[in-house]
Amino acid sequence: PRSTLFPYTTLFRSQIVTWSMTIVTVRFLHPADYGVIATAGLFTVLAMLLLDGGLGIVLVTQRDLSDRAQGAVITATLMTATALGLVIAALAPVGAWFFHSDALLAVLLVSAFYMPLSALAVVPTALLTKSMRFRPIAISQTVSSIAQGGISLALAIAGVGYWALIAGNLAGTALRVFMLWRALETK
Repeated sequence: PRSTLFPYTTLFRSQIVTWSMTIVTVRFLHPADYGVIATAGLFTVLAMLLLDGGLGIVLVTQRDLSDRAQGAVITATLMTATALGLVIAALAPVGAWFFHSDALLAVLLVSAFYMPLSALAVVPTALLTKSMRFRPIAISQTVSSIAQGGISLALAIAGVGYWALIAGNLAGTALRVFMLWRALETK
């Protein structure tokens, strides 16, 4: 029972810390900063839904996948993510024009890099889930969320506006990816 509750209690505690940091971060940003990020989300959230195309589920549900098949999933996920990132980059000027926002252009171009970075978390998350190693998933999510919140808060205090949210998100995701792959190496 304790081991099954750990991921939930850890995520709950991290959410409290993250929400607290978000509340403080909000005080240092302007509503327009959140508007730019929310508008960019119209493009990136849809892409995130399409990111792994169900390949993560294949890794979890298939009993004996060879290393070659796992490598193929990594490749397919990265190729899909790169294609989605390129679509976001190609649509960035159209989005900036449509929403009358020069800031949106730059945010979408940087956000395009988020797709391949996020894709790097699909395979280790699936493999850790398959082997029922939920603790490293929970820890990586917790640590990366706190790091993301801390970086966003520090940059918001420094006055960089919406870039605080972008940089925090990229840094938190990179840390989560690193921790997940590291957890796979240490069994």
